Amino acid sequence: MASEEPINQGAPGSAPSGSAAPPSAGESPLSAQGGGEFVDDHPEVLVGAAFAGGFVLAQILKRLGA
Repeated sequence: MASEEPINQGAPGSAPSGSAAPPSAGESPLSAQGGGEFVDDHPEVLVGAAFAGGFVLAQILKRLGA
């Protein structure tokens, strides 16, 4: 069973032609986009945004639990 055509495993249609390859395994999604110059220069902005997002999530969970 060594055919040249790939086996369809349940997905309808064929694979999209010309699709972009995913970023390599050693590359983060942020650096793969190429717009990370600001974050490279100011990593504290990313840390602050993560803290603010966690704080907002904690407040939402606090209100849902009460």
